[in-house]
Amino acid sequence: MNSVLIGEHTRIEDWVSISTLNWIKNNNTIAEVDIGDKVIINEGSSLISCTIKDGCIIGSNCVISEGCIIGENSIITNNSVVPPNTIIPDKTIYGGNPLKFIKNTNKADIINM
Repeated sequence: MNSVLIGEHTRIEDWVSISTLNWIKNNNTIAEVDIGDKVIINEGSSLISCTIKDGCIIGSNCVISEGCIIGENSIITNNSVVPPNTIIPDKTIYGGNPLKFIKNTNKADIINM
């Protein structure tokens, strides 16, 4: 059975969709959604069998596809699509469709979000 794990002090806004697949094809694992502590998932985003580590911010209307891992204290900007099995490094900002690296995060980025 697949699971959805949500950490402490995590905020999930309106109209967020969280779903699991039966199986992730490329790495042969049972799929789950694992959302860390102190994460913000903004409105209208979709999470599909992925891992969002501690301190991340997911912008509005994003799609985080199956098998993705979003590293600690990273930001995905509004309206971004993270393709399947993408690994986002810790403390980075990515955005767009197609997804691209924007910059490394700093304290001001976190405060301004």
